[in-house]
Amino acid sequence: MTLIFTSRECIIANQWRLAFQKPTELYEELFRIHLSPNAVLEVCRVGVLSAIGPDTKMSKWQMLARNGVFDSTFATFCYDARMKVGIFGGTFDPVHCGHLLLAEQCREQCGLDEIRFVPTGNPPHKASANITDGQHRAEMLEFATAGVPAFVVDRMELNRDTVTYTIDTLRELAGQESRELYFIMGSDSLADLPNWREPAAILEMTHVIAVNRGGRSQPDLEPLRAQFGDVVDQKIISVAMPGIELSATDIRGRIATGKSIRFQVPRAVEAYIEEHGLYRSN
Repeated sequence: MTLIFTSRECIIANQWRLAFQKPTELYEELFRIHLSPNAVLEVCRVGVLSAIGPDTKMSKWQMLARNGVFDSTFATFCYDARMKVGIFGGTFDPVHCGHLLLAEQCREQCGLDEIRFVPTGNPPHKASANITDGQHRAEMLEFATAGVPAFVVDRMELNRDTVTYTIDTLRELAGQESRELYFIMGSDSLADLPNWREPAAILEMTHVIAVNRGGRSQPDLEPLRAQFGDVVDQKIISVAMPGIELSATDIRGRIATGKSIRFQVPRAVEAYIEEHGLYRSN
């Protein structure tokens, strides 16, 4: 029996978002069950079908549509329903409440499905010897984002042995065609973007969310327009957030001098720092 899924049924399936981990598992299950169109609703109810999974390749959906397995409307819907993923990189040494508020403002204002926190491994602009061990930083992020389904910690950069560049991470994530990427950075860092590795490629494969903290003046985009052209206006999105004067450097200094960091970091992060003796002066 040929499986036909209408666009309405696909929308219902997508709402459940109980995806298989691998697209091949989804395909095999659908073919094994031999569902009739009317049975799709029951499949959706128990979470067997998700209209788009985290590792779905668009080309595979198009192939199925051409073979009559899914109608063409379904393939178009899957493309339009790509997850909008914000990429928030940084040392997070330690993660603090300002990081979390910034991420939430970007998620809300840009309609993102997910914020992916990516703690840096060996960043080219900072001396790695002065950065806390990556596993500690990742664990603090896990505690800080626990209970927030839209916040995900990704350790891909920590798993690399070489110096890490933003373009490498974006290329790895861009390999998932079901994701539309949004790279998050401070608006004051935009002027330095031309000095990054392959800045034109960054603008090509992702949107850039420039976060303006505390009502500061908007960044001057003219130098970027002169270098990269109209793509700057198409790809750079401005997000405003309240000004919160928190910095990881200051938090580390407060810990080293025995001062309180209560309400500057999540309580679970504060407890982790205390338990592992992080940032204490020798």
